[in-house]
Amino acid sequence: IFNRSATRKAQNAMVIAHDDDSSTNLFRMSQLFYDKLPERIEFADGSSLQIKPKKKYSNRKELAFADLHSQIRISTAGNLDAGRSSTIHLLHCSEVAFWDNPYETMGGLLQALPDSKNTFAIVESTANGVGGYFYDMWQSAKAGRNEWTPVFIAWFELKEYSREFETEEEKQALIETLDKEETQLLSTYGLTLEQLYWRRWTIANKCNGSVELFRQEYPSNDTEAFLTSGRPYFLKDALMAYSNIVKGGIKGNLVWKNKVERAGIIDINLSEVEFVPTPDGYLEIWEMPDKTKGCYAIGADVAEGLEDGDFSVGEVLNRDTGAQAAEWHGHIDPDLFGEELVKLGTFYNKAWIGPEANNHGISTNKAIVKLRYNRLYR
Repeated sequence: IFNRSATRKAQNAMVIAHDDDSSTNLFRMSQLFYDKLPERIEFADGSSLQIKPKKKYSNRKELAFADLHSQIRISTAGNLDAGRSSTIHLLHCSEVAFWDNPYETMGGLLQALPDSKNTFAIVESTANGVGGYFYDMWQSAKAGRNEWTPVFIAWFELKEYSREFETEEEKQALIETLDKEETQLLSTYGLTLEQLYWRRWTIANKCNGSVELFRQEYPSNDTEAFLTSGRPYFLKDALMAYSNIVKGGIKGNLVWKNKVERAGIIDINLSEVEFVPTPDGYLEIWEMPDKTKGCYAIGADVAEGLEDGDFSVGEVLNRDTGAQAAEWHGHIDPDLFGEELVKLGTFYNKAWIGPEANNHGISTNKAIVKLRYNRLYR
């Protein structure tokens, strides 16, 4: 950003972080670059080139260059109108996972960024648990659902996170006491013993002996970063272990195969349901229903149905094995979600359905009752 602003004409740059101190610290880097930039470059033939642009003004919020008509400004995420009144060519959004109103603030900033050549935006953050604007943006980038390029930097990619052994005995002691996680780090990421030595030293001296705190502050991958930085109910070690073995299912939607209606209401006893595979379906299946003996149950969490709000989710469990058979996940009105759950229950051998019965869940339960689905858990 400094290079573009200090060498090209009419470049408007903005740096925005979650609080004023963080924004100021980022801005000071540009000020330092300018202060340390030599006035001229001298060449061997005696010629020289002026490289330091004339500064129009510099204050706590802005660094502007007179002849270039370029500038670097800073703001905080608390300013919901940041960037709305101007065109931004170079945008740096920092610690977005900690912004109070990321949807509104980012919405304004990205509209100010032209979809033209030589403009760019960088959105970076420490992870702050599963869910939210930054998490969803990251997951969409990984899945190729947007044009952002996901970049994760693990702790072991930084050269300074390594510690030399003072003696050969120390090195041998580490080798003889490697635990399961350390052995896995060696094989998965090809770490050196010096890096593991630094990891052990950091856990003992900077993380109060807590491996979990180390994973939070120095994650090895994005899954670990999001899981360990949040406050999940389940044990983080167990979540991490399972995250290494889970596999994606088959995605698709459930449709009424031969819908029979009586007085405008679907007769679920005469109507059949079939699964239609599609990559962007709301339903993901790991286990197709066993029509001869399968016994299933469905739990449901109901959301309001807003496009930018929480998701409604239905989980199908095999009651005999405890395994997750399928998951319905998407934005949908609560009453329409009731019909989706009825289709899901019908497909899984008339499974028991247990949606939440408060707030929006009341509408979902009423929709299920209206369809006369009689295996509604109460």
